[in-house]
Amino acid sequence: MSRQTGVVRGVLLAVTLGAAMWAAGCATLPADPEQAPVQEMSDARQAIEAARAAGSPQYSPKRFQEAQSLMEQAMLSLYRGEYKLARRTALTARARAIAARKAALAVQRTP
Repeated sequence: MSRQTGVVRGVLLAVTLGAAMWAAGCATLPADPEQAPVQEMSDARQAIEAARAAGSPQYSPKRFQEAQSLMEQAMLSLYRGEYKLARRTALTARARAIAARKAALAVQRTP
């Protein structure tokens, strides 16, 4: 197995596990949905998926990994009921994922 294939498999496993953890956590969210940063978490996940689709794991791996790590931290904060921290971390994860996507696209455009 090539190194790139191993990295891709590892990333896919991490995302799958993260999505499963998040889905399981939805059942434990508080009755007041305004407290939980549901939209911010969704936006961050979508930005990470867009970065992945743009080739960020290959062309901008450090930024992409940072976005994923921040998303994991945001999920942990959400599960702990630390909603303000989860919101801030999800927003940062989204911004890093957007930066990773832009960097990957820029590298691909460079001759």
